[in-house]
Amino acid sequence: MDKCPVCAKKRAPRKILRYFPLTPRLERLYMRELTSLEMRWHKVGLVRDGKLRRPADSMAWKHVDHLYPDFASDPRHVRLGLASDGFNPFGMMNVTYSTWPVILIPYNLSPWLCLKQPFWMMSMLIPGPKSPGNNIDVYLEPLIDELKQLWTVGVEAWDAKAKTNFTLRAVLLWTINDFPAYGMLSGWSTKVNHKWRQNKTSFNNKAENRAAPVPLSGAQVLQQYGITLCRLEMVFPPAFFDIMMHLPLHLAEEAKLAGPVCYRLMYPIERYLRTLKGYVCNKSHPEGSIAEGYISKECMTFCSRFLDDVDTKLNRPERHEGAAVAEPPSGLSIFGKIDYRKRGVSIETLSEMEMQQIRHYLLTNCDEAITWVIA
Repeated sequence: MDKCPVCAKKRAPRKILRYFPLTPRLERLYMRELTSLEMRWHKVGLVRDGKLRRPADSMAWKHVDHLYPDFASDPRHVRLGLASDGFNPFGMMNVTYSTWPVILIPYNLSPWLCLKQPFWMMSMLIPGPKSPGNNIDVYLEPLIDELKQLWTVGVEAWDAKAKTNFTLRAVLLWTINDFPAYGMLSGWSTKVNHKWRQNKTSFNNKAENRAAPVPLSGAQVLQQYGITLCRLEMVFPPAFFDIMMHLPLHLAEEAKLAGPVCYRLMYPIERYLRTLKGYVCNKSHPEGSIAEGYISKECMTFCSRFLDDVDTKLNRPERHEGAAVAEPPSGLSIFGKIDYRKRGVSIETLSEMEMQQIRHYLLTNCDEAITWVIA
């Protein structure tokens, strides 16, 4: 644009937001038959035994299915998670610079694929040098508009598995971020001396100078079990009892609501930030370097999905799988062949009769047992 869409004045932009549209990349997931089949895993491959193992087992996932049965009727509709965090693209601690990518994760895929970087989609790159702070909602406007479009109307896409077009829709289930970013994305106060205390214009035009709530009395603490807290305070210093120690109390409830914590951790996101940092070749334009490197990587990943007869990063065995195939487990030849394509299996307890049948099969078919059988 040559003019600001808000003030209609022709000026140089204060900041440049690099936005990567989400809809075309969601369509690409269904352009290949194998990937289109993988996007149905949450309906086709999920083991429904009442146990909480996957995001599809969570209460949030089932709540969406209950409220919107039309959306849940088609397994091709996409469930997304949004992750964002800031990082220093230069890798130098003496330089203050914060770049914020916004990443979308599709949870339709199997758990061993949805956390793989080739399936992640960077939606936007918020430039530095300062953190976006509470203005992050301004940067998120294009993504929010596109998500609303994908939820209400959808887009026509080609399904290579069904060989037909369909209406592709998407929903955002939750966000993934650390605690400081949680305050910016959700607007919750995460600090005691928050700067909103002095923000008069956004509230009743008065500064908030009141003290914190009155501490609980001994009887109230005893009523709330806090006994455990008193014993901890005798061991740990007062600085130990901050908000970070309060978070583990909610992990069990969050796991019940949104599924296992491992699918919503910041650790995979932070590792991905290290990958984005490696794209910086021109330190005078770090965001441009990251954008070019990411687009090149995404194009190569998309093209390699159609090269089944060529050894690529997507079809070669994992590092631990390749090491296991080279040497039979336990040193027995009978266990030499391992099929890692069979995933999502359930564990069952064998009966005494089945155990005897297994022992008989091992003794009669294992090469290492021939010497003992002849003797």
